[in-house]
Amino acid sequence: MTEKTSSSPDESNPRHSQRDELIYNLHRLIFVANNLVDRYSSAMGMRGKDGEAVLLVWQGELEGQPLTPSELADALHLTRAAATYQVDRLVNQGLLRRKTDPKDRRKSLLSLGENAAHVGHDFSKPLADSLDTVLAGRTDDEMNSFTELLGKLADSLNA
Repeated sequence: MTEKTSSSPDESNPRHSQRDELIYNLHRLIFVANNLVDRYSSAMGMRGKDGEAVLLVWQGELEGQPLTPSELADALHLTRAAATYQVDRLVNQGLLRRKTDPKDRRKSLLSLGENAAHVGHDFSKPLADSLDTVLAGRTDDEMNSFTELLGKLADSLNA
């Protein structure tokens, strides 16, 4: 194991030590996930935050809450102008579609374009393969607990 520095004031507390170990491994997971997004984006011929944009639009679709260009700009920490340029480029590449919001004709909603139909499979396959390996032999209760904890952590970090 790589040496880590503890941010915990009481290093003798085993719970703090476990928490520090968990934080360390979550950092590793974040870096690996970012690398996965970069590799995925590059393989699809995208650059910069394009892959992240496509994945965010896909996530919005999965959650039944399509993103507007403004929401995408906020999620990517881009100016509205930069996000508009990015969306225009991705629409021209067939990776995104822009359609009028039926509830408010002044807004547009983003969805995956015809050239991004395979996004879910291509992006999720390496993750699914790794999960299958790591979770092999785990009980349903263990998997449910892991899923619940991961979801709660994501929600708390996203609040």
